[in-house]
Parts: sequence; structure tokens; C-alpha cells
Amino acid sequence: MSRVEIFVERMKSLAQSGVTFKMVDYAQDLATDIITQLTIGQDFNAQSMSEGHGAKSPMGFLTASRRLSEMVYAVGQGVGFHMIDPIRPLKSFFYESIFNYKLTTIVKARISSTDTTSESKSITQLAVSGLPPSKALIRSCVDQIKTFLFAGQDTTATLIQWVCYEMSKAGHSEHHAAILSRLRQEHDQVFGPDPFSALKVLSSSATAESESILTSKLPYTTAFIKETLRLYPPAGTVRVVPWEATSMSLPLPSYPVSIAGMQIYPSQYLIQRNPNVWGPDAHLFNPGRWLDDDYLAKLPVGAYRPFERGPRNCIGQELAMLEGTAVLVSIAGGLVFEKVGLTGRVPADGGEKEREVWNEHAVTSVPVDGMVMRVSMSEKASSH
Repeated sequence: MSRVEIFVERMKSLAQSGVTFKMVDYAQDLATDIITQLTIGQDFNAQSMSEGHGAKSPMGFLTASRRLSEMVYAVGQGVGFHMIDPIRPLKSFFYESIFNYKLTTIVKARISSTDTTSESKSITQLAVSGLPPSKALIRSCVDQIKTFLFAGQDTTATLIQWVCYEMSKAGHSEHHAAILSRLRQEHDQVFGPDPFSALKVLSSSATAESESILTSKLPYTTAFIKETLRLYPPAGTVRVVPWEATSMSLPLPSYPVSIAGMQIYPSQYLIQRNPNVWGPDAHLFNPGRWLDDDYLAKLPVGAYRPFERGPRNCIGQELAMLEGTAVLVSIAGGLVFEKVGLTGRVPADGGEKEREVWNEHAVTSVPVDGMVMRVSMSEKASSH
């Protein structure tokens, strides 16, 4: 929770200044601080570090990590010059060399660490405990950690952005205002009336107790997170149909088409907004649907798959849910978010309706504009 506290303090500072900012920068810093500490036991202080310094310097670990992520160009956004950049391979090699060198150095240190207390151990140390530090083991660890860092960081950061976006709609939508009111009521019941009391309660509790509160005592908050993931699924994978599966086909209107040997990309975005499955309000943000047992019982298996399903689903999904819930209870009562640009609203002067922010695909699905916002203190927070 110490990392979430820093995030909230940064939001408070932005609220005081009233400046416009990209939520992606702040959400990504938070996710980075959590995932790096968890996986490799390294605190890069991404939230406290200024751009251009330390790990955020031009040759820093975090800079290399984020530049590599950015180089996975957006899918479905048209052919851009970034796809035919002649020096792209050189930039990729440069940042990958920095990233691999620094990550390998950290992994070697963690594997050879003599600290035996379980509280101090990262996932890396726990996974390789007792194994000889061979080159093959180190390379395997580095490759696996890359998956944790890229997917875990982007998944959580994207979730936080969309959570704030849905809360921002309370300022101009009675439907969303009612949702936010119910959300705040639950937080008041569990944590107390102070708008930032969740931070105090969770920070003063043991880790196991905090996790228990976040996972079992906040049904509407969990529903809010799940509904956000339903409408804005962050991850997906490609599946390959075996050549031997000749009986599998797509039932097109004219004739069936065999899909044997094809690569199939299930679109979670379409699956989770299908009105034939989710009902006529499939495109409506409605956390209450997750508290209706009769409604949920009618959903087919596989209807909800924001992190995909099966053995190759997102390995960071539990962490993303836990982080998302922790952030939501920490900011919902005390902060008010306002989307700037791409709001999907008709201007006050009656002009043409503005486009609504959409996802683009990179390592994960991310808001196209980095979720440009302003934030202010809520009336309740201002009166405390």
C-alpha cells in the first residue's frame, strides 16, 4: 500500500495545481514500482524519480523497458511511418541490450543472495531457491521476468486508466453518478467516513488482512473492477488450430470454411459486448450485473475473458485485480476525475459530438490518448 499512497499523493498534487495530465504516466509508474519489487525485489522508485534521472535516464532500465513496449506498434490503427522506420531495428537493439544487461545483473544478484527470510524474497528468488546459478537458468529467468514486467505493468496501468475514466462520467451522467455514490457508500461502511480512510486502514493492517478486505469485503467495488475489465479487456492471445482438426469450420452464410491450421485471435472486446450474451445493455457500464446471481447463471462459459482463458491466460490477472481494487478504494471518495478530449460528449455550444476515447493494441490494449485528464478534490475531501 505504500506505493498506492505515493500515487494518491501525486493525484492530490495534480488536484491542487489543476493541470492537465496523462493518467498513463502515473498509472504506469505505480504499476512499475509494484511489479518490479514483486518479481525481482528491486525498487526503482518510478513514482518518485524525475524524468531523465536514474532508471528514467536515456540509458536507464525503465526507459529501455518502456521504449521497447512502445515499439510494439499499434494494431488496427493503419499503416504508420513508425512501421517503416529505417532505424527502428537499431533502436530496438539498443534498448534491448540495455534492458537485458541490467535485468541479467539484477537476476544474478537475486539468485546468489544469501538472505533466507521469505519476506525479503522476490518471485525470482523463490522460484530458483536451491538451484545452481547456471547460464541457462539465468537466461530462462530473464525471459520469464520480461513477461511479468511487460504484461503485468501494462495490464494494471490500463485497468487504472479505465477505472478513472468510468468514474469521470459521474460529472455528466446520472447513471454514473448513482454508481459512484453506491461505490462510496460501500467504502464508508468498510473503512469509515473519511474519504481517504481506506489508505489508513489498509496501510496499518497486515498484508493477509488487507488482501482479505480487498477480495472478500467489497462486493460492489469488485463488481466495478470486473465491469471495467468487461468493457475494456486489456489482454488477448492468438490460438493456433491444429492441421488435424479438419472438422472445425466457420459457418458462413454461403458455405462452411475450414479453419484447420489457422491462427485465431478471439476478440474479447466483441465477445464481452455481445448483446446476445450480455443482454440489451451489453454496452452499458453496469457493475450491478455482477451481483445478480440469476443473470450470471445464464452466461455461457467463456463469456467473460478479460485476461483470456486456459493455460496461457494472463499470469498477472490476480495481481491486477488486487492492485485495481486497492487503487479504487483509495481514490473514489476523495478525488474527482474529468476526462479532457475524446469524451464522447456533445459540446455545451451544441457542436458536433466528440469522439470517445478508444483502445489501441500494443503489448496490451491501451487508451489511445494516454487518458488525458484533470483531477480535483471531492467536496467531502475538501471539507475534511
